Amino acid sequence: MFIFRLRLFFLAAITLVALLGANACTRASGSAPLPPPPAGSTSWPPATDRIVNLDGQEEDIVPLERRGIYVVPVNRWLVVTDFTAVVDGAERINLGEVFAGELRIRLGYLFLGNLVHEDLHAFHSTTGLVFRPGSVVVLASTNTLTNINDDVRYNLVGYLADL
Repeated sequence: MFIFRLRLFFLAAITLVALLGANACTRASGSAPLPPPPAGSTSWPPATDRIVNLDGQEEDIVPLERRGIYVVPVNRWLVVTDFTAVVDGAERINLGEVFAGELRIRLGYLFLGNLVHEDLHAFHSTTGLVFRPGSVVVLASTNTLTNINDDVRYNLVGYLADL
């Protein structure tokens, strides 16, 4: 019963964050949000060669590791509209962006949710999260509390937009 109530709480919290918008979460970290892709630069729906749909599994992500899962082309923006993951381990995995050697957390583990061991973590947005051209999308561990590794099964969906 406790797990059921905890999951309901989590769903309510995720819904509230989704209603507030992804940019509110980004601004809360103290960094300015990225500029959106130029208006009218991408037709809708995106052409099939512009759609990004990654299914993957990464095992044994060690504490503080950054594991790259996608390199954004240098002539395109990546707009992530959906990210779903199942995390098993220390569960301090974030969806991040590495650009010019600097890590920027785009979806933190608290936003993705991690109170229930090996639970489903999901982000869905009609506007999406924008990743810079030439950046690397990473699964980034912020685990400094334990020496437990993480296993992550994920699905990332989005599209590439013109500069």
